[in-house]
Amino acid sequence: MELRLPPKRILWLLISLLLLGIFFRFVNIDRKVYWHDEVYTSLRINGYNGDRAVEELFNGQVITTEEVLRFQRPSPDKGFGDALARLIEHPEHPPLYYAIAHFWTRIFGGSIAATRSLSAVISLFVFPALYWLCWELFQHPTVGWYAVALMSVSPFYVLYAQEARQYSLWTLVTLIASTSLLRAIRLQTWKNWVLYGCAIALNFYTFLLSIWFAFSCTIYVLAIERFRLTKISIRFFLSSFSGLLLFSPWLFVIFRNYVQFQDKTAWTKTKEPLTFLSTLWGLHLNSVFVDLGFDLYSIFSYIFTFIFIILLGYAIFLLYCHTPRKIWWFVIPLIALPALGLILPDLLRGGRASSASRYFIPAYIGIQIAIAHLFSTKIQSSKNIERKTWSILFAILISLGITSCSIVSSKYTWWNKVISYHNAEIAEIINQTERPLVVSDDYEINTGNLISLTHKLDPKVKLLFVKRPNLPQIPQQFNPIFLYNPSPELLKALQTEKKFAIELVPDRGYPIWKLTPISHSTLERRRHFTNS
Repeated sequence: MELRLPPKRILWLLISLLLLGIFFRFVNIDRKVYWHDEVYTSLRINGYNGDRAVEELFNGQVITTEEVLRFQRPSPDKGFGDALARLIEHPEHPPLYYAIAHFWTRIFGGSIAATRSLSAVISLFVFPALYWLCWELFQHPTVGWYAVALMSVSPFYVLYAQEARQYSLWTLVTLIASTSLLRAIRLQTWKNWVLYGCAIALNFYTFLLSIWFAFSCTIYVLAIERFRLTKISIRFFLSSFSGLLLFSPWLFVIFRNYVQFQDKTAWTKTKEPLTFLSTLWGLHLNSVFVDLGFDLYSIFSYIFTFIFIILLGYAIFLLYCHTPRKIWWFVIPLIALPALGLILPDLLRGGRASSASRYFIPAYIGIQIAIAHLFSTKIQSSKNIERKTWSILFAILISLGITSCSIVSSKYTWWNKVISYHNAEIAEIINQTERPLVVSDDYEINTGNLISLTHKLDPKVKLLFVKRPNLPQIPQQFNPIFLYNPSPELLKALQTEKKFAIELVPDRGYPIWKLTPISHSTLERRRHFTNS
C-alpha cells in the first residue's frame, strides 16, 4: 500500500505527543531514588574509587550525610584523568557516556537533576534520529511521524531518559549508525561509509552489547546483496573493520583487565527459573508501550504481553508481505538478533542477562518501527471500517502510554531501580524520627545502596558504617537506631550481645531493622534469669 502524508489534524496530534514526550522526560527528574548503579556513575565520573570510598566511609565513626555525598559531586582535586582511571578499572562499561558526563557535571554541577539531565537532553536527539532512520528506510515521512509519536510516550524511554546511565546515548548512537548504514548503501560514497564506521565505533564505546546490533547490520548487508561479494558488501566490511580498529584501544583495556571484567559481569551467569525469565521477557515488551505498575505475575501483565505479541507478530507479517526486502531485512534482524543474543545463552547455559530490559534497546527500536509501519499503513487504509478500527486502536495505545508516563513520573521509585527500589520509603521512615542513626557494614552491594539511601536522607540523620568483620560501637545518644541490610555476621553479633531489642521495620521485607537499647536493669534481670 502506498503511504501518504497524514492529514493535518493527525500531524498536529503527533506534534502534540512529541511535546508531551519532551515534558515527561524532564518533569520530576530528581524525584526518583538515585539508585545503586547511578551512584557508581557519579563515583566514576568524579574520579572516585569505590574501594577508597569504603576506606573513608566505613571507618566505624559517626559521619554526616554531607561527608557521604561529597563522593557524588565534582571536586577540583579530581580531573578527567582520575575519571578515566576509574573507568579503566571497570572495563565492562566503555567510556563514552561517562566522559561526556564528567564534563557535563563540571559545567552544570553534580546534583541529581543536573547529572540525570544529560540523559534527558540526549533523549531529545533520539526523536530526529528516529525520524531520519524511518525516512531512509521507507523514503517517506509517515512512518517516522508515527514512530516518533510512539517513542514520545513510551514509558521505557521516559524512564531511561531520567537515569544517569548510558542507555539514552546507546539509543541515539544505534539510530545514527542504522541511518548511516542505509545512507551509505543508498548513496554509495566513501564519506558515508566512513561515517558508518565511526558510528559503529561510537556504539561500542557506549555499550558492549552493540555486538548484536553490528551482527544485525551484517546480516542485512549480506541478505540484500544475496551473499555475494559486491562493491557494497566490500565497503561495508571495510568500514566495519575500521570501526573495530577505532574501538581497539578499549578492547586492549578489556583484555588487560579481563579478570575484573569477568568479576563485574559474573551476575549475568546466575541461573534463574525459566518461568521467571519468560515473564520478564513479556514485561520487557510491555514496557515499550504500557507500564501501569502491575505486579510481576499479575494477570493484567500476561494479558498485555499476549496482546503485544499478537500485535508485533502481525506487524512483522505485514512488513514482510508489503514492503521490499531491503526494508524488512533491516527491521526483522534488528528485532531478532539483539533479543536472541540475550535469551539463547540464558536458555542454553543458564544465566540472567536477559532479565535486564535495558539490554534489549536495539530490538525495541526495530519493534517500534514495525508497529509504527503497521499503524501508519492501516490508518491510511481505503476501507473505512479498517481505518476507523486502527485509528481507535492507535488512540488506545497512545492513551495507555500517556497514562503510564504520568504514573511513572509521579512515583519516587519504579522497577528499573531494582536493588534500590525500597530506599525512598526507607528514607521516609528514617526522616520522620528525631535523632536517627543508621548503622551498616560493607555487606554485598551495601556501598552503592547506602550512598543511594543517603541521597534521600535529611541532614539531621547520622551514619555509622564498618568494614567486616568489625563490629560497630554504637553510641547511646541516638534514638532510634536503624540497622540497614546488615551482614548475617553483624546481625548475629548484635543479637548475641543482647544490648538491643531488634525488630524488622516495617514488617514488609525491607532490609532495615530498628534497634532499641535495653536498659541496664533489664540486662541485669536477663543475665540473672539466664544464670539461674
